[in-house]
Amino acid sequence: MVEEEFSHSKLLKIVLEKLELLNKDPFNYAREKLGKDKYGNPMFSIRVTGDIRII
Repeated sequence: MVEEEFSHSKLLKIVLEKLELLNKDPFNYAREKLGKDKYGNPMFSIRVTGDIRII
């Protein structure tokens, strides 16, 4: 259980950290939460800015 793994103060600190990140940059938070695909490979995303160039 979560309660056994973390103390209340540590759990609160983690929640506040995530809320600050979400408030500061929601896209960055979403990228952080992608995790891994069904094969265990890390997933990633890119931010499309409208300035895409092929070199």
